[in-house]
Amino acid sequence: MMKTPNLQYFSTEFSHFYYNFYNDNKNKTKTLLRNLPLKRLKLTYLWSRNILINLLNIMPNLYYLNIDGWKLYISGYEWKDIIVKYLPNLRIFRLIILLDFNNNNIDKEKQIDQLLEEYRSPFWIEEHQWFIGCLWTESIKNEMFCLYSLPYSFRSIPGGVSPLIYRTKSTSPSEMKFVYDHVHDLLYDSLVFKNTEFSHVQFNHIEELEIDLPFDDKFFSICLNLDNLLSLKLLHLNHYSSQLQSLFDKMPRLLSLKFQSWSTKKMPPFDITCPSVRYLDLQGIDTTRNRHCFNIRQCEKLSKSPLGIQCQELHIEVTDIPSILTLVYMMKNLRTLYIRYFPDSRSHRPDVVKIIRHYAPTTTIVTRKYYTYIVIRL
Repeated sequence: MMKTPNLQYFSTEFSHFYYNFYNDNKNKTKTLLRNLPLKRLKLTYLWSRNILINLLNIMPNLYYLNIDGWKLYISGYEWKDIIVKYLPNLRIFRLIILLDFNNNNIDKEKQIDQLLEEYRSPFWIEEHQWFIGCLWTESIKNEMFCLYSLPYSFRSIPGGVSPLIYRTKSTSPSEMKFVYDHVHDLLYDSLVFKNTEFSHVQFNHIEELEIDLPFDDKFFSICLNLDNLLSLKLLHLNHYSSQLQSLFDKMPRLLSLKFQSWSTKKMPPFDITCPSVRYLDLQGIDTTRNRHCFNIRQCEKLSKSPLGIQCQELHIEVTDIPSILTLVYMMKNLRTLYIRYFPDSRSHRPDVVKIIRHYAPTTTIVTRKYYTYIVIRL
């Protein structure tokens, strides 16, 4: 920072900053850094109150502060004092922190109410219109809750809370509606969008989506626009009806598709089409957590499928070397193949990589990332 006097925006994981901030063996950092011109600061994985305060003390010009923390409790009263004392120019305050409930013997909602009361003063509500929300469940097994600022402006919706029956409360007026255009990564959990503050949200700029199939009817009213979606992970498939194709039909820019788990008798990618997909990940598991392993017949079928024909990068586990060679020769647009092959080991004779090199086209580059994992570039 001392060598970048005109720096205006800085984003880092807090562990990296912590090391540099406290391991300057000449102890020059704190004495030389004064009144930095930095205007925007984003800290992730924040967990140290002292480091945070020392850091903000040298950044009086900040107008934007984004905090992503873990088990770091700073009360609303303390935040007010910090902002008034160190950040006179702050205009945008973004906060999301995963916290533990203090006392399991006290009603959780009562604890949430006490916490939110700290953010209801005129400083928060009237002067800045900074509103705070909480998400939690009433389960005795779940001891964590999520504290976040509104309007919500993080890449993902609140995580870390067990997906049971969610509850939310906030300091914002009930009639106030917020936009969620900053959310780009979404793990769609229908329970989050039932009877919570997120019940009526709409996402228009999702780039990465994780979802189970089948999904409920509410999904398309929440994700109205999937034009920007680049990556889709199908967490689990109970069946692959027209719902799956209808999903693809709304994703004109989808590049990456991962099948994580499925319980159907057939192996994906089935007879579905999505012309934009180029990266395919089929290293999935079944309902008993056994890994899916493709044999030569299934590799042939994959190679002839619409998604297989257009695939340029494939992640897959196979049963034998002929299955690997089938993919190499039959998938005409394939550029990179990531293979899991568990028989590959030091004791395997002849060496698996040497066998593939011998039978693959002469221009093929075959490398072993580690035993059982082979990369083939065509």
